Amino acid sequence: LGTYFPEQTVGPAVLAPGRNVSFPETSYYDMNDLSPRVGVAYDLFGTGKTALKASFGKYLAGYGATDGNPVNNLSETTTRTWTDANHNYFPDCDLTNPLSNGECAAMANSAFGTNRLTSSAAQTTIAGSGKRLYNDEFTVGIQHQLWSGVAISGAYVRRWFGNFTVTDNLATAVSDYSMFSVVAPIDARLPGGGGYTVSGLANLNPNKVGQVNNQINFSQNYGDQIQHWNGFETAISMRLPHSVIVQGGFNTGRTLTDNCQIAAQLPEVQAVGYEILSLDRRAVSAGVTNMPFCRTQTPFLTDYKALGTYTIPHAEVLVAAAFQSFPGPEILANYVVPNSVIAPSLGRSLSGGAANATVALIAPGAMYGDRASMLDLRVGKILRFGRTRTTVSVDVFNALNSNTVTQYNNQYAAWLTPTSIVGARLFKFSVQADF
Repeated sequence: LGTYFPEQTVGPAVLAPGRNVSFPETSYYDMNDLSPRVGVAYDLFGTGKTALKASFGKYLAGYGATDGNPVNNLSETTTRTWTDANHNYFPDCDLTNPLSNGECAAMANSAFGTNRLTSSAAQTTIAGSGKRLYNDEFTVGIQHQLWSGVAISGAYVRRWFGNFTVTDNLATAVSDYSMFSVVAPIDARLPGGGGYTVSGLANLNPNKVGQVNNQINFSQNYGDQIQHWNGFETAISMRLPHSVIVQGGFNTGRTLTDNCQIAAQLPEVQAVGYEILSLDRRAVSAGVTNMPFCRTQTPFLTDYKALGTYTIPHAEVLVAAAFQSFPGPEILANYVVPNSVIAPSLGRSLSGGAANATVALIAPGAMYGDRASMLDLRVGKILRFGRTRTTVSVDVFNALNSNTVTQYNNQYAAWLTPTSIVGARLFKFSVQADF
């Protein structure tokens, strides 16, 4: 993997009138990686009916066309709070001034709109062998023929990831954060009915707001970072007389993620959210970070699937059904807490003049919505005209007209309000001609 970027110039903009910087042709990625894949099968009893199988594969992450572009090392976005004191719905301040002025607080990134580069990558993360983000997958399973046309199989699968990178703001340290806690509201829908304390929250100290000097480095330089998935799958396949085909099975597994050692040294990594595996290398401002949920493990989540087809003899009518059932959506609860509630625990107001902070009330993977199950049906008639075979079919998707919620509003102000449901029952007519 090798990339380079041609010469580029970035000029001034409305909120960056003083920006004017040129970049020469720049080389970036220079990586060499192997992606081995191997599989083996063994006839367990020598009868040709029972096979023991195992496989291993290494899969490398892809990178976008703009990853490493030196232009991205400029601060092109920032945030700042403002108070509309005169209620004219306009920030009465100099938006190009990074310091607090008028109705506006200081910028979260004081380098916004300047020629100063605020992000870089450690050379070890972009050059050499074995540097790309990867996931390894190991599978071991068994397949057995019960009798002619009928077979069952089962397998264990483990998938794990490596070569994580993190963005370390070299301008801040652990000592530049102050810890606080909040009390969750009383709510029967929350674990234990709510009223519990969410602790381990951190806020960047005011004297460090706006200071950004990000370096991308391997997370292993700060501690252990873990993400892996363990699961099982089983299936049965039957090819019976009279053109009967039946297949079905399930797979179940759970995911463990842990970056607690990283977050203990770099509180800013928790500010980007909960998705640990991320190729997003852009700078983010460090505000409130959620340390309590640096280690999460989902329950076993199970999918069920089955299908069957049958051709009615002589009448040449095709009948088919497919059933699937999958876990409900993950539920989060993002609670907007005003500064007046946080300040007593924090010992000061939130930095940057923030009026509030968003706090996660429940851990990722702790709550899920209702399971969604759907049944699809098909009936088709085969028509023969000379050497032409035509099939006229009617499909019914979601035949039971299930209306299970597939997505909820995770903002606590409108928590658990459905935002999408399973698609309504749908009929489809089709014609297929083979000649």
